[in-house]
Amino acid sequence: MFLRFFALITLTAIGVYWFHIHISPKDVTHYEQLIQESTELRTKHALAEKPALQKRQNVQKDIWSQNETRHFRIQSEQSELTIAKTDAVEELKNIHCHFKDDFILSADEGIYSFPSHQFTAQKNCHLLQNANQIDGTLIHLDLNQEIVTYENPKGFIASGPLRFTAKKLVWHKKQGKLILTDDVTIEQPGQFTLKSNLGTLTLNEYEPTLLVLEGEVKLLSTVIQDKISNALADTLTYRPKEKSLLFSSAKKVLFWQDGLSLSASEVLIREDKTVEGHGDVHFSFNFEEQNYIDELFKNYL
Repeated sequence: MFLRFFALITLTAIGVYWFHIHISPKDVTHYEQLIQESTELRTKHALAEKPALQKRQNVQKDIWSQNETRHFRIQSEQSELTIAKTDAVEELKNIHCHFKDDFILSADEGIYSFPSHQFTAQKNCHLLQNANQIDGTLIHLDLNQEIVTYENPKGFIASGPLRFTAKKLVWHKKQGKLILTDDVTIEQPGQFTLKSNLGTLTLNEYEPTLLVLEGEVKLLSTVIQDKISNALADTLTYRPKEKSLLFSSAKKVLFWQDGLSLSASEVLIREDKTVEGHGDVHFSFNFEEQNYIDELFKNYL
């Protein structure tokens, strides 16, 4: 009697386990997911309170753009990697970088941020592309958008050739546009020096095809008709292939050299150094124009 009662209790317990407690394969998968999520949450919580720190020597990082068409490699003698809750920051020393086969960057220090793919280098920054070169104090690379920002750039473009300086440079590599701002100076050695507030250089395969300067544009040259020549304008358009300089202004372009004073809506200087006045042309300066020249050129005359 007792044995039959015990067997009945056992079968009942097994039934309850089978219908109410039995763990199916689906339950196992769900349980494993919960364990993984719990582990990740604990990790994120721990990183939020105290980020992980890793120090390494002779580091190489290979970074690809979002569509995996562009490759950027960073080599560094020393690295200090900080991993926080949502991002990671790596501080690098004595860096040497390759952007596909396009250019090489070297600097004393650098910082790479993930997942934003932002890279900043500073101290003795040198950017090289064949014979083209840009030096500066700080360079920032947006590796996703392929935008380069340079502070205090000093550059040389072999095709031209052209030298330039400014307070800031922004290079939109995809668009082939190089924008210079504040105290912009463009020089073609042995030909002319140009100064302005803003400059936009259009590049085709790293060769300049168009230069536009805006804001208090100044020309200083010694080769136009073998005389010291100067000009003031609002805007300058320079086409390197044609080697022509077109100055324009809302009021008047002012051009002068020994024996010539020219005030006109536009002034065109051709490759053969011929000077042409277009629009409302005068061969003398009025009082207001002379004062404007004296004010803007007082540091050069």
